Amino acid sequence: MIDEEKKAYMKKYRRDNLYLHNQYQKWWIRINPEAARAIRKRWNEKNKEKKRAGYLAIKEYPEVRDCEFEGCTNIGHRHHPDYTKPLLILWLCLQHHKSEHNRLLEGGVVI
Repeated sequence: MIDEEKKAYMKKYRRDNLYLHNQYQKWWIRINPEAARAIRKRWNEKNKEKKRAGYLAIKEYPEVRDCEFEGCTNIGHRHHPDYTKPLLILWLCLQHHKSEHNRLLEGGVVI
């Protein structure tokens, strides 16, 4: 399988089998704590701006709000449209948050 085909297949598999994938990840982290720690450390070093934005948003807005989409009454998640402005957040429920990230990914925006 070509690398791009394999990536697309794995992405679809993870999406279609999210519960199994999450269970596997938890199992893998339990039996590979050192490697998991190293992966988290690399992610934190590579994504300092995202980590900082998340920390500041939680500190500034500790309460949970409803989704900002009209007519939606689900509990919102904090979404940063721009990580350089950490206090500018949108409150989106899980469904709308995922659709926003998918929209950005399809538009070629790196999240």
